[in-house]
Amino acid sequence: MYSAFAKDEKVSWSLDKYNRTPATLLTGIRVLSDRATQIPEIPDSGVRQVVVRITSRQSTGKSKVVKTGKSEVSVESTAPPKQQDCTEYIVLQKLRWYGEDEDWRIWGHATPTTVEDLANPMFVSGLTFAERMAAMKEQFEGKK
Repeated sequence: MYSAFAKDEKVSWSLDKYNRTPATLLTGIRVLSDRATQIPEIPDSGVRQVVVRITSRQSTGKSKVVKTGKSEVSVESTAPPKQQDCTEYIVLQKLRWYGEDEDWRIWGHATPTTVEDLANPMFVSGLTFAERMAAMKEQFEGKK
Protein backbone atom coordinates (compact mmCIF):
# COMPACT_ATOMS: atom_id res chain seq x y z
CA MET A 1 0.00 0.00 0.00
CA TYR A 2 1.34 3.44 -0.92
CA SER A 3 1.81 5.91 1.91
CA ALA A 4 2.24 9.65 1.38
CA PHE A 5 4.12 9.90 4.66
CA ALA A 6 7.74 9.02 5.38
CA LYS A 7 8.52 6.25 7.86
CA ASP A 8 9.88 8.77 10.32
CA GLU A 9 6.82 11.03 10.10
CA LYS A 10 3.90 10.95 12.52
CA VAL A 11 0.54 12.52 11.68
CA SER A 12 -1.83 13.52 14.46
CA TRP A 13 -5.53 14.43 14.38
CA SER A 14 -7.71 15.96 17.05
CA LEU A 15 -11.28 17.13 17.47
CA ASP A 16 -10.93 20.59 18.99
CA LYS A 17 -14.60 21.47 19.47
CA TYR A 18 -18.09 21.09 18.06
CA ASN A 19 -19.23 24.28 16.33
CA ARG A 20 -22.49 25.27 17.97
CA THR A 21 -25.08 27.44 16.23
CA PRO A 22 -28.68 28.25 17.18
CA ALA A 23 -29.71 25.13 15.20
CA THR A 24 -27.20 22.95 17.09
CA LEU A 25 -27.18 24.73 20.43
CA LEU A 26 -26.12 21.93 22.76
CA THR A 27 -24.18 19.41 20.71
CA GLY A 28 -23.00 20.71 17.33
CA ILE A 29 -25.05 17.90 15.78
CA ARG A 30 -28.33 18.27 13.90
CA VAL A 31 -30.68 15.51 12.76
CA LEU A 32 -31.52 16.18 9.10
CA SER A 33 -33.51 13.06 8.28
CA ASP A 34 -35.12 10.21 10.21
CA ARG A 35 -36.72 7.52 8.03
CA ALA A 36 -37.97 4.03 8.73
CA THR A 37 -39.49 1.29 6.60
CA GLN A 38 -40.76 -2.23 7.17
CA ILE A 39 -39.39 -5.28 5.42
CA PRO A 40 -42.57 -6.83 3.99
CA GLU A 41 -41.19 -10.36 3.58
CA ILE A 42 -40.07 -10.62 7.23
CA PRO A 43 -42.66 -10.11 9.98
CA ASP A 44 -41.98 -7.36 12.57
CA SER A 45 -38.75 -6.36 10.79
CA GLY A 46 -37.49 -3.11 9.35
CA VAL A 47 -34.76 -0.57 8.80
CA ARG A 48 -34.37 2.92 10.30
CA GLN A 49 -31.85 5.45 9.00
CA VAL A 50 -30.96 8.81 10.52
CA VAL A 51 -28.80 11.40 8.75
CA VAL A 52 -26.97 13.84 11.04
CA ARG A 53 -24.87 16.88 10.23
CA ILE A 54 -21.84 17.36 12.48
CA THR A 55 -19.99 20.68 12.40
CA SER A 56 -16.66 20.80 14.20
CA ARG A 57 -13.22 22.32 14.29
CA GLN A 58 -10.46 19.77 13.78
CA SER A 59 -6.66 19.94 13.80
CA THR A 60 -4.01 17.94 12.02
CA GLY A 61 -0.29 18.12 12.62
CA LYS A 62 2.92 16.46 11.50
CA SER A 63 5.97 15.63 13.53
CA LYS A 64 9.22 13.83 12.91
CA VAL A 65 10.07 10.72 14.93
CA VAL A 66 13.76 10.52 15.80
CA LYS A 67 15.28 7.37 17.33
CA THR A 68 18.00 8.28 19.81
CA GLY A 69 18.73 4.82 21.19
CA LYS A 70 17.47 1.25 21.23
CA SER A 71 14.12 2.12 22.82
CA GLU A 72 14.36 5.89 23.14
CA VAL A 73 12.26 7.92 20.73
CA SER A 74 11.84 11.67 20.56
CA VAL A 75 9.18 13.52 18.60
CA GLU A 76 9.89 16.91 17.06
CA SER A 77 7.07 19.00 15.61
CA THR A 78 7.80 19.95 11.97
CA ALA A 79 4.92 22.44 11.56
CA PRO A 80 2.26 24.05 13.73
CA PRO A 81 -1.06 22.18 13.76
CA LYS A 82 -3.46 23.16 10.98
CA GLN A 83 -7.02 23.92 12.15
CA GLN A 84 -10.09 23.84 9.93
CA ASP A 85 -13.86 23.76 10.28
CA CYS A 86 -15.46 20.56 8.98
CA THR A 87 -19.03 19.62 8.12
CA GLU A 88 -19.77 15.91 7.90
CA TYR A 89 -23.00 14.12 7.02
CA ILE A 90 -23.19 10.75 8.74
CA VAL A 91 -25.81 8.05 8.11
CA LEU A 92 -26.72 5.93 11.15
CA GLN A 93 -28.73 2.74 10.73
CA LYS A 94 -30.65 0.46 13.04
CA LEU A 95 -32.10 -2.90 11.97
CA ARG A 96 -35.01 -4.78 13.51
CA TRP A 97 -35.28 -8.54 12.88
CA TYR A 98 -38.41 -10.42 14.01
CA GLY A 99 -39.11 -7.87 16.76
CA GLU A 100 -35.51 -7.73 18.06
CA ASP A 101 -33.70 -4.38 17.68
CA GLU A 102 -30.00 -4.31 16.87
CA ASP A 103 -27.67 -1.51 18.02
CA TRP A 104 -27.15 1.65 15.98
CA ARG A 105 -24.34 1.42 13.41
CA ILE A 106 -22.59 3.96 11.24
CA TRP A 107 -23.77 3.09 7.74
CA GLY A 108 -21.56 5.64 6.02
CA HIS A 109 -21.11 9.22 4.85
CA ALA A 110 -23.51 11.19 2.65
CA THR A 111 -23.09 14.15 0.33
CA PRO A 112 -25.79 16.83 0.45
CA THR A 113 -27.93 17.38 -2.64
CA THR A 114 -27.59 20.84 -4.18
CA VAL A 115 -30.17 22.77 -6.19
CA GLU A 116 -28.07 22.15 -9.31
CA ASP A 117 -28.33 18.39 -8.68
CA LEU A 118 -32.10 18.60 -9.08
CA ALA A 119 -31.68 19.17 -12.84
CA ASN A 120 -30.08 15.70 -13.03
CA PRO A 121 -32.35 13.07 -14.68
CA MET A 122 -32.14 10.96 -11.51
CA PHE A 123 -34.21 13.59 -9.64
CA VAL A 124 -36.78 14.51 -12.31
CA SER A 125 -40.21 13.23 -11.31
CA GLY A 126 -42.64 11.46 -13.64
CA LEU A 127 -40.08 9.65 -15.81
CA THR A 128 -40.11 5.94 -16.46
CA PHE A 129 -36.91 3.99 -15.87
CA ALA A 130 -36.25 3.81 -19.64
CA GLU A 131 -36.75 7.59 -20.03
CA ARG A 132 -34.49 8.26 -17.06
CA MET A 133 -31.73 6.04 -18.48
CA ALA A 134 -32.03 7.66 -21.95
CA ALA A 135 -31.76 11.15 -20.40
CA MET A 136 -28.69 10.11 -18.40
CA LYS A 137 -27.09 8.60 -21.52
CA GLU A 138 -27.70 11.87 -23.41
CA GLN A 139 -26.23 13.86 -20.54
CA PHE A 140 -23.01 11.81 -20.47
CA GLU A 141 -22.60 11.64 -24.26
CA GLY A 142 -22.93 15.42 -24.47
CA LYS A 143 -19.95 15.90 -22.11
CA LYS A 144 -17.39 14.15 -24.40
